[in-house]
Amino acid sequence: MKILMYSVYDFDRPFIENAIHGKHQLEYTQQALNEDTLKPAEGYEGICENELN
Repeated sequence: MKILMYSVYDFDRPFIENAIHGKHQLEYTQQALNEDTLKPAEGYEGICENELN
């Protein structure tokens, strides 16, 4: 599954990658998810916002 993850910083990535065990194709952005940043998610099967920050 191709997923765009919002609000992800470099220090988050190793933990996320370890948790998904390569089961999904992830792309990251440091932008927060909102109406103005939703357009780039077109074409993805899923979106996720990292709420750990």
